[in-house]
Amino acid sequence: MAVSAGQSGNAGGLSKFYWETRRLARDASPAVMQRLIELALNAADERVASVCGVAVLDRAGIRPTDYDPAQDVTPPSWDPGALTDEERENLKAYLVKMAGNEKP
Repeated sequence: MAVSAGQSGNAGGLSKFYWETRRLARDASPAVMQRLIELALNAADERVASVCGVAVLDRAGIRPTDYDPAQDVTPPSWDPGALTDEERENLKAYLVKMAGNEKP
């Protein structure tokens, strides 16, 4: 093939080595992923397990969710506003008695 002036001999810009490297990586992918999973689950060093675990989850398309502190708020188990007047008075008497101050 003759190359004219101003035209590269490799118009696509990618060498045969690039494609060969991609093929080799693709062929090794299942074994490499299995090794990543093994290390994520069984590595003696927690840092190795963490890095491998993140790599596996990234490749699985699993991303961490953003932390929402509002989700940690536990709503009260009872609504003091729903108490009757009599229940409020009883509660007040119990609290005063528990506090050790006998005057309501």
